[in-house]
Amino acid sequence: MSFRIDTQDLPLPATLSDVQEFTVSSTPRPYQVKLDESPDPCISIQAQLDTHAKNILIIDQKVYALYGKNIDWPDNRIFQIPATEVFKGMEGVLALYDFLHQHQITKGETFVVVGGGITQDMSAFVAATYKRGINWVYFPTTLLAMSDSCIGGKAGVNYRGSKNQLALFSAPQAVMINTEFLRTLAAKDIQSGLGEILKLCITGGKHLVDFFQQSVQFCTAKHFDCFKPLIMNALAVKRAVIEVDEFEQNIRKGLNYGHTIGHVIEAMTDYAIPHGIAVVIGMMIVNQLSFDQGLLAREDCLTINGVCFSLIDEESRQLLKTLDIQDMMVRLQQDKKVSGDKVTMIMLLAPGHLGFVKLTMNADLQRSLWSACEQLGLMDTVAIS
Repeated sequence: MSFRIDTQDLPLPATLSDVQEFTVSSTPRPYQVKLDESPDPCISIQAQLDTHAKNILIIDQKVYALYGKNIDWPDNRIFQIPATEVFKGMEGVLALYDFLHQHQITKGETFVVVGGGITQDMSAFVAATYKRGINWVYFPTTLLAMSDSCIGGKAGVNYRGSKNQLALFSAPQAVMINTEFLRTLAAKDIQSGLGEILKLCITGGKHLVDFFQQSVQFCTAKHFDCFKPLIMNALAVKRAVIEVDEFEQNIRKGLNYGHTIGHVIEAMTDYAIPHGIAVVIGMMIVNQLSFDQGLLAREDCLTINGVCFSLIDEESRQLLKTLDIQDMMVRLQQDKKVSGDKVTMIMLLAPGHLGFVKLTMNADLQRSLWSACEQLGLMDTVAIS
């Protein structure tokens, strides 16, 4: 099995759904990703902490409130992170540096990081920059982190109100995924994670989309085991990409499928629409653009967009109706993928095949976006003069 981004064919394991662990080839060292089957995720966290008496637990504040009673570790070796975009800036980074300096952390200790994407970003950034590098092990607690951000090594913190302006690559020593954490995750965050999983399944090909559709109906609060193969399928697709282009020089940019428009929608709604759902909406819009330009077959467009639409909750649908295309165009012009009057869109050419398409930022694109949103019924679109 394989899939394609631009002109690069990328292989997938033949028995995806049976994978329990794998190794990611990375610089400066490979790292292992493993499904943790412990009935209580704190068992494995405790075991990792116990490898060195001075290890540091860096944990999401809310996660610690839920699980901290099951972790036996000195308070002065625990740093709790308020998982907000405000704290994920220099204030939070400096607070963590101060904590490490105060407690005389050396390169011999390990960060045991427990939380979602914000906790991962901050911990990975500090781990890479403090004393030229501290080892860290990651226990993701959100579906988004389990299925996407936990591998690939991207780490970014906010600066002067702009997201991830200070960024680098910082891969962990190991990733331990325990779906028991999902029991305490809000329903909207589950949907958000499923959105990123779907993005990677579409990237990987029709067989993964079919498996997603078959599996997702069983993913409920009582059947968290059903998430495991979905998570591992998504990570297999991402792994195939990052092992070829870890530092995003070329094809890894294809993993931004749905994100160009998705990021705009997040900003337009003041992040009231969760990231994964915004990405799903972004995918639907670019799929419609791809079909309108003759790049994507009608049947594929209808099928994929139907799966996408099923993940959009009613609250997000209502929020979309308050948006307008002119505002979208203004915000789109600020995207980092815009060069001159061109924006590079990641377009679906077929399930399992993404391409890079340069579009001119002009009135024609605005009309195309308006038409796509109108056909999809996503927004109460305004007329264009």
